Amino acid sequence: MVYKQYEHTPPHLFIDNALYFITGSTCLKNPLLIGNKAKDIFYEQLVKYVKNFDYRLMEWVVLNNHYHILIRIIDF
Repeated sequence: MVYKQYEHTPPHLFIDNALYFITGSTCLKNPLLIGNKAKDIFYEQLVKYVKNFDYRLMEWVVLNNHYHILIRIIDF
């Protein structure tokens, strides 16, 4: 378990082998992810990023201006 404090955001508690729900949006919530091609590119990059950190991508949804992912983090 790791507890980190940051200057401009709330503190974060990181726990090994835990599930994390993450939401993000495009800049100014502009609909930049319209169409299957844009969503496919986003998904491909997401999978690469998750593998680089040895996380497990459990669930995801990619919408036109935001996304939700559920990942399992094995070790911090």
